[in-house]
Amino acid sequence: MVVDDFARLPSGGIISYRDTGAVDGAYRTFIFVHGVGSHKRAWDPLLDYVPPASRVITISVRGYGDSKPLSAEQLALKSPPSELHQQHTTDFLEFLEYVTTDLGVPTANGGGITVLFWSKGCSLALGLYYFPRKTDILNSVQSIIFYEPPAPAVFGQANDPTAIACLYTPSDEDPGLRFSKYAAGFFRNPREYLASKGKTPPVLEFYHSGVDDPAFRARSKIAAERENMPAKQNWYLVDAPEEREAAAKKAVENIAKSDLKSVGIMWGSEGPPASLLGSWLLEDWLLKAGRVAKTRQVEGGNHFIHWYRPKEFWTVVLELS
Repeated sequence: MVVDDFARLPSGGIISYRDTGAVDGAYRTFIFVHGVGSHKRAWDPLLDYVPPASRVITISVRGYGDSKPLSAEQLALKSPPSELHQQHTTDFLEFLEYVTTDLGVPTANGGGITVLFWSKGCSLALGLYYFPRKTDILNSVQSIIFYEPPAPAVFGQANDPTAIACLYTPSDEDPGLRFSKYAAGFFRNPREYLASKGKTPPVLEFYHSGVDDPAFRARSKIAAERENMPAKQNWYLVDAPEEREAAAKKAVENIAKSDLKSVGIMWGSEGPPASLLGSWLLEDWLLKAGRVAKTRQVEGGNHFIHWYRPKEFWTVVLELS
């Protein structure tokens, strides 16, 4: 039975979460972190297909759903982006403490925790391995998975041509809806582009928006959250834009050298080019730092594989974790 509850954290944060509950015997716990424009219920389609000996916890990070709201300064874009990133990081570390103590999630002896980060939510993984920590709670995490990390929002790189064309050309369209169309779109990414992992110049074409699908719209009514989008995206490891890529690379190097048993990366072959580029960049940075990541390109998948193909999504998650 799925339970909705709150974790009230020592530093004052409040995290709303969904939990499928403990399982008899040894089990693995999967924690899912959403991206911009959604919350803990973004993962609801997966809850009908939870693998045996598995527990699923989905969270709404600060500023989303029923979790602690952003401050007035953060909503007005008057606080440093690194401040919110550090808050997200502290919240999550304290949530891990809550999960292992209050909820009794097993961390060893056949158990363990896998955390999957999606889209902009992948930035949280970087924060966990970038900012100084006063706790060793991350040792309870055996594996992490990056799911469609966008290169600009997570790794500080310039926007790709498709993102610029879809998001930054003059338009009277609602910015939140416009962003959703881009993020949920399907793109004809050429085979040569995919095979070379971005080394072949792309001929990028946006050909279908997921938000036009009735089933997608029905799901969005439950899981989408488009309010205050600029503020919710305004968190980075460092404040200066020109320093963000170097900071992200340092975080990736720390992940590569960590005690994690595995690091996974998954992306859809028809996902937004920004997320493909981010996935390939992350794979390259990890390799150069001495870590071979487990990777999987889901053919025909876009940025919402877990909505369109939840059973297959679980198969990939199990492979990567």
